[in-house]
Amino acid sequence: MSSWLYRIATNELNQYYRSSKYKPESLQQLLENPQMEKLLHDHAGNEREMMEQELKAYDDYNRIRKNLLKLDVKYQEVISLRYFEQKTNTEISEILDKNEGTIKSLLSRGLEKLRNTL
Repeated sequence: MSSWLYRIATNELNQYYRSSKYKPESLQQLLENPQMEKLLHDHAGNEREMMEQELKAYDDYNRIRKNLLKLDVKYQEVISLRYFEQKTNTEISEILDKNEGTIKSLLSRGLEKLRNTL
């Protein structure tokens, strides 16, 4: 008997909270609210700014990649491993079987050549 009463009470509470939890407003009411209009406008502006930044970063990446391909292969290897693969100079020296000082020199010269092409 008591479990039956608990079940009824639980269902009644669930029904009460379900009906009062969400009351949708029309889109027109939201747009007429000056605070909501400002919020929507700000949000759209932030999204546009973020997308413009992503587009600029993508354009920069493509420009750098195209100019990187114009460099000698020895420079392409060390720059790609360092900046695209996130390898340390020690790891690059092991991969390419070259001295760490040579790797530093190749990176420095390669980056300088890349800057000059940009």
